[in-house]
Amino acid sequence: MIEAIIFDLDGTLVQTEILKAESYANAAVELSKGRIKTQEVIDYFVSVAGLSRKQVAENIINAFSLNEYLEEIKSKQNFNKQLWEIFVDIRLNYYKKVFDTPGLLKKFICPFNLHLLKVARKSGFKTALATMSYKQQVDRVIQILDIREDLDVITTKDVVKEGKPNPEIYKLVSKLLGVNETSCLVIEDSVNGIKAAKAAEMNVVAVTNSITRKAVWENNLLDKQFIVDNPEYLIRTVNLLLDKKLPEKNS
Repeated sequence: MIEAIIFDLDGTLVQTEILKAESYANAAVELSKGRIKTQEVIDYFVSVAGLSRKQVAENIINAFSLNEYLEEIKSKQNFNKQLWEIFVDIRLNYYKKVFDTPGLLKKFICPFNLHLLKVARKSGFKTALATMSYKQQVDRVIQILDIREDLDVITTKDVVKEGKPNPEIYKLVSKLLGVNETSCLVIEDSVNGIKAAKAAEMNVVAVTNSITRKAVWENNLLDKQFIVDNPEYLIRTVNLLLDKKLPEKNS
């Protein structure tokens, strides 16, 4: 029996995966002085969506041969940082504009997925967030979404050693919630997130987006009835796994 519903954040409750992809792309274009095209990085981001910041940065650096540009910056400015950290700093200059622009993030909210969180909470399910984003950004997103009171547990990259697809964060959440892993239902959007939840022996429903949809279907990680491309049908799909059915959101 499902006792807890655990949500990913980026790409699940708010479409920040798209914004993150764009910020990494902008950083790569800047570093390469236009040699790399924005869409190339956005297309590549599909394969790393759901990984930790360090993993995403290292993968993009290697895929687009950015080491030379980053070494030059490190040498000129005498940075005592790893190359991936320098790349992330450049990328964050773009990404933080999302939080500096009033109302921008609200345009990327996933209303049907947020509705699931709120009705699950009201219906007595334990609820949690398990994200590979860092606490500072997560706190800001939670404030904008106004969902802190809807969550029993919030876990971020800061509190785990391994990122998704490692199951560490999901195992930690179940421990903090005080429920068995098999009694948890995870709502994810990415292949790496799905792999992490399944490795933790949890039930999973995937609600895809434009960044993750193709990879989720191609990887065949879930029965197709538990892959949701249209979020209007998310609660209907989740209800297939619940004893206590949840009300659907009116469109």
